[in-house]
Formats: sequence, structure tokens, C-alpha cells
Amino acid sequence: MRYQRSKGLFGALIIYEAQGDLHDKLGPFEDQPERKTIPVVDEMPEAIPKVVINKFCLPDGSVLPIQFTSTYQLLVNGVKLTANIQESSGNESHRHNYYVVGGKNYRFRIICATMGTVFVTSIDHHKIRVMAVDGYPVKPFETDFLITHVGEVFDFMLITKNDVLPGTKYPIRFQSLGVNCDNNSELAGENFAFLVYTNNSYQIRPPTSENLIVQNDRCNNKSNPCTIMNCPFKIMPTDYSGPGTYMKCYDVLSLELLYPTPYFETPRSDDIASEYFFNLQGVKPKYSIINGVAFLPPDVPVLQEGNGANQCKYPVDCKYPGTVCTHTVELNQFNTATRFVISSVNLGQPGGENLTHPFHMHSHTFFIAKIVYPEYHENGKMKAVNKNLSISDCGPPKWRNGAPEGISVTSTTVRKSTVMVPASGYVVIHFLQNSPGYWFMHCHTDWHLNDGMSMAISESPERASTPPELMNKNTKEFCFSVKTFIRKEDQYPGYSRGKSGSIKFEETEEFEKF
Repeated sequence: MRYQRSKGLFGALIIYEAQGDLHDKLGPFEDQPERKTIPVVDEMPEAIPKVVINKFCLPDGSVLPIQFTSTYQLLVNGVKLTANIQESSGNESHRHNYYVVGGKNYRFRIICATMGTVFVTSIDHHKIRVMAVDGYPVKPFETDFLITHVGEVFDFMLITKNDVLPGTKYPIRFQSLGVNCDNNSELAGENFAFLVYTNNSYQIRPPTSENLIVQNDRCNNKSNPCTIMNCPFKIMPTDYSGPGTYMKCYDVLSLELLYPTPYFETPRSDDIASEYFFNLQGVKPKYSIINGVAFLPPDVPVLQEGNGANQCKYPVDCKYPGTVCTHTVELNQFNTATRFVISSVNLGQPGGENLTHPFHMHSHTFFIAKIVYPEYHENGKMKAVNKNLSISDCGPPKWRNGAPEGISVTSTTVRKSTVMVPASGYVVIHFLQNSPGYWFMHCHTDWHLNDGMSMAISESPERASTPPELMNKNTKEFCFSVKTFIRKEDQYPGYSRGKSGSIKFEETEEFEKF
């Protein structure tokens, strides 16, 4: 299985905030994106055959998007992290040291570019303060652990300790949120980087295992549980990552924007002009679907041609789960407040499972108006799906007894571009229809995206900006169908596609290796 991000096609673009008073609001901190950015990808081994019983789950009992023969390996900046916390010799152990000076504050950016891995970040003997999410500064939220799902970006501030000897290092843990389905203390995987204290110089002798300070008794106080931010479930079951551990879950609704959204940019709950429902579900062995439909990419450019032959429009009255078409929702009320209700409820289809999905929308950031979870047993395991929605095999869900209370957006409601939809629950998001054109929305788990868990948004396309003059001339060169493109691709000198679909290059006068 080869996906672009896991094989290296990924990098970080850091754009500074427009606000000039961030340091005044948050206090002094050092911002070194070239040294303190943590883009995380995963290198997965071969998948377990589909007939194998699930071994790994999330702590609430929901399953992972795919099962593997062995645990994953995380990479930061393309380099594998170590799985041995005591590793102290050779180059392998020191490629992911993050150097700090005691008594200072540092900004870290953590970017989850994995294919499907949900991971938990923590630093032994340190707390972290979340200061931004998906590019939006938030009021500082102090936590022990931070969960990051596919497509999410969190910035946090680290306040370093005073009186720590240079060369001392603390583990930075990247734990899988996935655990053995029968044992919450057995993680699906755990990798390490290291926080290393220096004396104002980055050129110090590499630390050894004797300088390592490990925290083995964290979260053992039941009356004072650890804090864990961005949970995809309401309750963290006892014993996650180790016997006798206690954690209290918080979701992103606990965060508030540092800079309030202006009134005219806020999609208020009392001003919703349209409401749409989407249920995300997997139907094995072939499809990942939204409202029973698997997305088929259009055969023609929708910006140029509009409706294609395979287009189907929301609400689709499909006949069976796994109907395939270019699933499109039309938004034609420009600059109005819009509500999407995104659920993840399994209807008992063969192979269907309770899953958490990272939902992502292009060209918009949205406001998280409400997050609703399933029913739980006292031990934190899922008991039953949430009953607020009536969901069918095909077509959009609807409210069972009208919209519930508590759906609210204010000027400080957190904004995101990706949100975790809890297994057997749902998320309500609001946004303004103010970005004309055709856009994509999808589950950010690679397998689900590639298998059809996505949709197109047609947003007042008649209002979209016209292309520049030179690009607006009629030409057949830019009107290839997919089949024509592949045929022409195979005709290009030095360029061929193998039987498996892989691309091969050969040296020719027209195409030279470099």
C-alpha cells in the first residue's frame, strides 16, 4: 500500500499570524518554526487480510480504520522516530532532539499528516499549553496530553523548567490512541523524540541515557486525573496506556478563540438559512460512503463543464448502500449561514463498523457548534448510538425529534478546517457560503477518501471569479477526459504506465533524468 504522504510527498508551510500583538496576549515566547515544527506521518506495514478479527480499537471500543500485521512507525520530517525510550547511542537516537533553554517559553507546531493513525503527544514532567488550532489562535489551554487526528494542526507553548542541567533530556511521547481491543494498557504503538536542555547553545555533546528523566507514575492520582485535549469520545476509560491511570477528556469546544470573530463573519445559530445532513459509513469489502453513496470523480472538469454525466445531487435517493456517482451538494444561498450535521453511525451493514472520522472541507474553515457522543457504559465503553438522528441506508439523515438544544456559535467559538466526528455520534458545524466555486469535502483517512467517502460542493459557481484572459481562451488541450489523459500519457516519449498502474520513466532526448 503506497500513499503519497507516507512516502514523502509532504512538507510544512508556516504562515505567521496577521495580528501583531500575539506576544502581548500570550506573553513572551520563542518562535522557531525551522526547529520546533513537528510534521508527523506514518509508515504502515502490510494490512491484515479483511477476514482477520480486529486486534486494535480506540479505548471506547470503536475500531481503527484498518488493521495491520504489526505496529506502525511514525516519522517526523521524513525520519523514523525511535521506539526505544532508552536508546542512547548512534545517530539514530539523536535525530529528533528538540533543544531548549531553561526558563523560556517555546512555540511548537504539531501537524498530523498520517494516513490514518490517531496519536497522543505528551512530554514527561511537562505540561503543554494549546495556543492555536488549524491556524486560529486560541486562549491558552493547559493539558498533559494532546490528541491529533489526520489533517489536524495544533500549536502549543512549552514552558521550560529552571535549574535543569544542560544535557538533561525528557521523552516526547507519540502514543497511538489505538489499544488492544481486550486491554487498554497495551498500545498499538509508541515512538519517542526527546526534549533536551542546553546552556544557550545548540552545539552540545549528545546526551546519553544517564541524562534521561522518565515519568512512569503520571496520571496515577484518581482525585486529580490528567487532562487530555481533543478526545473523540466523552470519557477516557481507566488504564489507557498503563494500569491505574486516570484521565479527563476535553474536546475542542473547550477552546475559545483568542481573537473574536467579527459579527458579520459569524454564522449565528439564530440565522441559519439552510441545513444539510451527512452520515459517514464504511461498507466492506469495497466502499466508504456518505449517505449511502460512494464518490466517483467527475470525468470532465466541473468548473468548465458543470454537471457531468455521472453527477448525482444531494439528497440522493439511492437504492442500496454503495451507489457510485459524482455526489454533489449545491449551495446557492450566497453569504448566508449554513449548517452541516455530520454523523458516523453504522447501520449494521456487512462489515460496517463504529469508526471515528476526521472530516475536512476545502476552501472553508467552519465553526464547531456542537459535538454529540453516543451512550457509554460506566467503564467508558460505547453502549449505544446517539438517538438524536434518524438514519437510513440511503439518503441523508434527519432530526428524530427536532434539533436538540445547545447548538450555538458565538464570536469566540473555535474554528477549524478538520474535525473529529465521534463514532456513533455527530458534529454540528456552521459556516458562511462566501467562497463561490466547486470544492471538495471528505474523510481525511486515506483509505476512506480513496474508497469514496467524499463529496463535491457546488457553491454559487456562477459567482466564481473568471480565469485570467490568457487561460480563458478556448483550447482542446485542457479538455481531456480521464480516459484521454491516460491514453495521451502513455504516448508521451519516455513515459509509460505499467500493468499495475505504476509510472515508469526512460531516458530520451525529450525527457532526461536529473
